[in-house]
Amino acid sequence: MVKVGIDLGSRTIKLVALKQGAISFHTVVESSFEPHRQALILLEQQRPVRAVATGYGRHLVQQHAEVDVITEIKAHAMGARYFFPNCRTILDVGGQDSKVISLTTEGKVQNFQMNDKCAAGTGRFLEMMAVSLGYSMAEFSTAAAGIEQATPINSMCAVFAESEVVSLKNSGMPPAEIARSVCLAVVNRLATMVRKVGYTDHLVFTGGVANSPVMVSLLQQELGVPILVPDYPSITGALGAALQAELLHHSSSAISDRSGILAASIIPVSGGAMKSRIVLLTTLLISLLGSNAFAFPGDSKMPVGRQQQQQLPRSYPANTQVQPMEMTTAVNWSRWVTGAKQAVRTVLPQWVHMASLTGGVVNGSRVTGGALTALNILPLLNLEMKSAGVPDRIANGFAVPITDAWSFWAASVRVPGLSWYPSFEMYPGPVAPPTPSPATPLRALTQVTAPLTPSLLAQSIRIRLGNEASSREAATAINDFCTWFYSGFDLWLTNATIREVSGTGRVPHFAPPMVNSGPVINGTANGGKLLPMPVWP
Repeated sequence: MVKVGIDLGSRTIKLVALKQGAISFHTVVESSFEPHRQALILLEQQRPVRAVATGYGRHLVQQHAEVDVITEIKAHAMGARYFFPNCRTILDVGGQDSKVISLTTEGKVQNFQMNDKCAAGTGRFLEMMAVSLGYSMAEFSTAAAGIEQATPINSMCAVFAESEVVSLKNSGMPPAEIARSVCLAVVNRLATMVRKVGYTDHLVFTGGVANSPVMVSLLQQELGVPILVPDYPSITGALGAALQAELLHHSSSAISDRSGILAASIIPVSGGAMKSRIVLLTTLLISLLGSNAFAFPGDSKMPVGRQQQQQLPRSYPANTQVQPMEMTTAVNWSRWVTGAKQAVRTVLPQWVHMASLTGGVVNGSRVTGGALTALNILPLLNLEMKSAGVPDRIANGFAVPITDAWSFWAASVRVPGLSWYPSFEMYPGPVAPPTPSPATPLRALTQVTAPLTPSLLAQSIRIRLGNEASSREAATAINDFCTWFYSGFDLWLTNATIREVSGTGRVPHFAPPMVNSGPVINGTANGGKLLPMPVWP
C-alpha cells in the first residue's frame, strides 16, 4: 500500500511515494496557477492509502482532498533524518524562502529561523540574477564554478542587486565573475542565518538550490564543515510528509477493513470537503452492494469512478512533468490574463527602476537626443508568466508583443533640446563637472506611444498567438488586458518625471594660466531617474 507526501512550494510541487518504508516514486513538477489541481492530478496517479501535505499550499489542497497536513519545519526535519540519521542542522533553500532548522540528538526540532519576507538568498533571487546575465540556471552555476575572482555585491535586495549587476556588466566585468559574486553574496547571507541558529558537522543542505555544486562548495568553505547533500535535495520536504503518512497509517485503528480503507483513502474532488465525504459514502454503498467499480489499496490497480473521470485525466507517464488541463475556455483565459497582469506589475517597475538616459548631447545649456535603456524584459516577463501558470505558448504570445511595444516606446524617448545646464553656457574651466538636470515631465520627451495603445497591442498579441486567440473568450481577455495595460501606462506617463540626468563636457578654449570661459561643446548627458514608479491596479 502506497503512502504519499506532497510538498506544495512556491515554484514547484514535489511528491514522494513510499512502499514498505522505501521510496517507490518521486517527482518534481512546476506549480500551476491553481496548484491544488496539479496536486490532485499527482495524487490521482498514486491512489495512496494515506497522504500528508506540506508547504505553502498544504491547507489549500486539504480543502479539496482527504489529506493530513504537516508543517514545513517538521517535514524537512523528518526527511533530512531519513537521508542522514545523525543530522543536527538543516539548511533548506527553496524558490521563495530559506530556513535553518536545528535538531536535538533525538531528531526533535529545537530551534529554527526563516527568511520568507524577501526573495534575497533564495532560488528566485539566483534565478533573477541568472536571467540578468543571460544564463540558464545550469549555465549560471557552471560559470560561477569556473572562475576564482569575485566582487562584493553590496545590496541583497532583489531589485537593487539586479541594478548593481547591470552596473557591473556595463563596467565591462565578465559575466562569469559577476555570477560568482552573486553566489558568494547569497552564501554569506545563508551562512549568517546558519550561525544564528548554530550548527555542527552534521549539516544537511536541502532544497532546489542544493542542486548547485558551486553553492555547496562555497558554503562549505564559508562554514568550515562538510556539507551533506541528499541525492535528491528538492524532495526532502515531500519525503518527510510521506514518512508522516506512514506513521499515521500504522497508528490508525480505523484501517482494519474495507470500509476503513475507504475512509482513509484519497478521493480528490473539486467541490470541497463536504462533497468529498458524499463521494466517500457513495463509494462505500457501492462497495457493500458488491460493485466492482472500485478497487482497493493492495489491488494491482485502483481505477477512478465516473464522476472523477470527468474532472481528472486517467493516467500520465511516470517521472514526467504534468501540465495542467488547458482547454481554451473563459476560465483559462481569465487565469492567463491574471498571470500576464501580475508579470507586468512585477517586471516593468524593475525596468523603470534601472532605466537611464544615455547618449544625450550637451551644447551650451541645451541637451538633445539620448535614449532610455534598461534590461531586456522579455525573459523576465516569460519567467513571471510561467511561474503564474501561464502556458509557454500563451506567455510568449503576450511577452513578445509587450516587449516590442515597450522597447519601441523607450527608443522614441528623446530630449528635444531642453535648457538643462545654464551654467554650462559660459563655464570657466577645462571640464564642466557632472551636474544633475532638473526634473522634467517624461511625456515631454516621449515621441510615440501608439504601439502601446489597446487596439495596436491587442492586434500584435492576436497575430502572435494565431489560432490560440481565435475564440471569443480569447478576444475578450486580450482586449481586457490591453485596456488595463495602457490605462496604467498612460496614468504613469502623465505623472512621471525624469530627473538627475548628469551632464558634463569640455570647454573648447582653455589656455593656462589664463582661464577662458566658454560653453560646453559636445558634452554628454547620461543617467537619471524615472519617478514615481508605475503602479498598475
